[in-house]
Amino acid sequence: MSGYKRLAGKLIGLVAVILVVMSALPVAAESAMVELDSRELKLLLNADLWSLNRWDGYDVCWDTVKELAKEVDVGVIEAEDPFDEGARKVMYLDTDSEELGKNNLTLRLRIKMKDGKFQDKVDLNLKYRVPGADAVPSDAVTVAPGIECEYSYEEDVVGFVDGVVGKNESSASLGVTIKGVPEIELAGNTLGTYAKYYPSLAELGISLDSEMQMIAGIEVMEYKVTPGELDFGQGMISEVDISVWYDLDSDQIITMELSYGSDLGPDAPAEAVDKAVEFFNALQKEMNERKFLVPGGTKTQLLRDYAE
Repeated sequence: MSGYKRLAGKLIGLVAVILVVMSALPVAAESAMVELDSRELKLLLNADLWSLNRWDGYDVCWDTVKELAKEVDVGVIEAEDPFDEGARKVMYLDTDSEELGKNNLTLRLRIKMKDGKFQDKVDLNLKYRVPGADAVPSDAVTVAPGIECEYSYEEDVVGFVDGVVGKNESSASLGVTIKGVPEIELAGNTLGTYAKYYPSLAELGISLDSEMQMIAGIEVMEYKVTPGELDFGQGMISEVDISVWYDLDSDQIITMELSYGSDLGPDAPAEAVDKAVEFFNALQKEMNERKFLVPGGTKTQLLRDYAE
């Protein structure tokens, strides 16, 4: 029996040593999940109705919003100049085989227009978006040390999906914007060019020499107005945006979108958040009756589909 005891003692000691060694090994850290703190509700508009005059589109859509808001007791704060229009060039980039899209990533470049000329600085945005989630990994997009940036943890909601009023689909997104990058610094236009700003791009297993291309081969000319705000109560006030996309080369209209925001998260006023969604569904009904809508989706996905 003493031999068995000695053997058992040795085995216990060996197990203890193994446990100590295993505890000292590095453990792959799990990504922290971050909850969303805002929501953007979006409707695609029937751009063909106003392809010759987008100003008519701004006017009639904003009037529809105001009329409905009055009916359902949502406050409206109209801008001093409702249709003061901003303009910028927008480009969405991906590799030839669309590897960013396959990794739920979208890389967007925006260049503002001032006095009829495009500026020589670029606003970069890298967005990670996944359908149906309520949180995103904190490291889905990372920024190089020392670079100033803005983070957005947002739920994107598109309405009128499949042409059905009140059928909405949502996705969780982490977007990181870096403003004012000199255009000359992006001249290389490879994945590595942008990985200098977003190191997480270098962790995708894609060659950093991969050339980046405009999705659908299109430079978008975007015009946008912010005609006013909606007051859903409890201190929750949201800007309304109406944007129009054209193919910069052909001047052909691509799409129009109306959107507004909402607070989200545990500290958001629940009644106001619900009211923002109720208004979104009511707006779909009203605009569909007027033939103002097309089946919903994101503008980014629409552009990818445009390529096909």
